[in-house]
Amino acid sequence: MGTKTSRVDKMSEAESLFKEMEANLENPFWKSKYDILKAENQAYIEVYNKREMAKQKRVEAMKKMEDVDNELISFLSKLSKAILIEIDKSDLKVREFFINGNVSNIMSSTHNKQIVSINHLVKGFENNPDYEFVQKYGEKLKELSLKLDEAYKTLVSLRDAETSSIKDLKEADDDYDSLLRKTRHFIKNERS
Repeated sequence: MGTKTSRVDKMSEAESLFKEMEANLENPFWKSKYDILKAENQAYIEVYNKREMAKQKRVEAMKKMEDVDNELISFLSKLSKAILIEIDKSDLKVREFFINGNVSNIMSSTHNKQIVSINHLVKGFENNPDYEFVQKYGEKLKELSLKLDEAYKTLVSLRDAETSSIKDLKEADDDYDSLLRKTRHFIKNERS
């Protein structure tokens, strides 16, 4: 079992093959092989760069999601205290705001569940406009709800794009590896 060559190493190898072939470009057969390798190398670099860009965008989206999470958790901590000042935690009315009767499930849930819980909290605010905490924190809650939803949708979209780019790159790897092997073999045979 051989060692796996990195993608950067493969692109570097292609550059070496170009240099080896350049002395013989007056020969139409060499020129044809060179042109094929050049075109396929450029296509591979584009697929590689697309994958790297997709990864970078997903990482940025994760950071933004983290920032929204941190802002939301800080806000929910204040909000929870404000709610519990006006409504006793044993009162069933609390469930109109918090699905499980407290804020902790929102803070520690997956993003999907967090969005459902925040939407439930927003609905609780809409159905109970007379509470002081609703008037004080209602707009901020809606703003954070939209930010969370947007950040999550962006993250999911970029994750899907990254998954697609990974698949495309894996497919391109097979063709590129084959082309590099054939080109090496061609050069070796022509020089023998």
